[in-house]
Amino acid sequence: MTFISIIVPTYKGEKLVHELCSRLCYSLDKITTDYEILLVEDGSPDKSWQAIEAATLQYPQVKGIKL
Repeated sequence: MTFISIIVPTYKGEKLVHELCSRLCYSLDKITTDYEILLVEDGSPDKSWQAIEAATLQYPQVKGIKL
């Protein structure tokens, strides 16, 4: 079985994080349960980090990295 890692920068992505995680988890769950989604907050001026934190609580496969 192959482990899948998806890494996504979220600069100015506050409004997209939830939908992105929802769609990725839905699609990946059809393939495997052995995956992770890494959301990278890279100095965004909006509330992307708060959106990432919320996503990590809702989706156990999601992890956040704050640069």
